[in-house]
Amino acid sequence: MAHTVSGRKRVRQNIKRNERNTAYKSTMKTMVKKYLAAVEANDKEQATLLLHDASAFIAKLGGKGILHQNKASKKISRLTRKMDKIA
Repeated sequence: MAHTVSGRKRVRQNIKRNERNTAYKSTMKTMVKKYLAAVEANDKEQATLLLHDASAFIAKLGGKGILHQNKASKKISRLTRKMDKIA
C-alpha cells in the first residue's frame, strides 16, 4: 500500500480506471461476438448495422487510449474483411 496521500489517491484512481476500461473492453467483445454471429448466419443487413456500431465503438476506444490506436484499426479492418466475404 502506498504511504503518501498522492500515492493512495493514485491507487484509488487506478482501481476506478481499471474497472471502467474492463467494462469498455467487455462491451466491445460482446459487440464483436454479435457481429460475428450475424456474419456466420449470412444476415447481411444485421451484420452491416452491427459492423457500423462495433467499428465506431472500437474507434472510440482507440481514441481514448483504452486500446492502442493501431490495434483498434487492425480490429476494424479484420471485421470489415469478414463483411466483404459475405457481400
